[in-house]
Amino acid sequence: MFEELERINDRPEPFQYYTAEELWTNEHTSKMMLEFHLNESEKVGLDKYTIIEQDRIREVYNWLQYFSKESLIEELERNHFKIENIYSNVAGSEYDSHGIEMAVIAKKAM
Repeated sequence: MFEELERINDRPEPFQYYTAEELWTNEHTSKMMLEFHLNESEKVGLDKYTIIEQDRIREVYNWLQYFSKESLIEELERNHFKIENIYSNVAGSEYDSHGIEMAVIAKKAM
């Protein structure tokens, strides 16, 4: 079992595993993915989880995009959304600029 855990937690070689058929075969998507991976100004992170079950082992990759209040407003407005309100959390607490989370209510502009 420990050998298996060591094996699945070894860093794979680039392109060793091909798990996303549409990601790299679609010209536009692959170009954008590559640009984001190589652009350090993007606030992107990856959380990787290995889930070990009795009959299988799975790896889950969560790509996360980080925004400041200003960058999120800019992104939404550029894509024709109207900001209705900004909160510190999904419970609707008043926005705190020193908080680590935020929730935004936005609607697509007509």
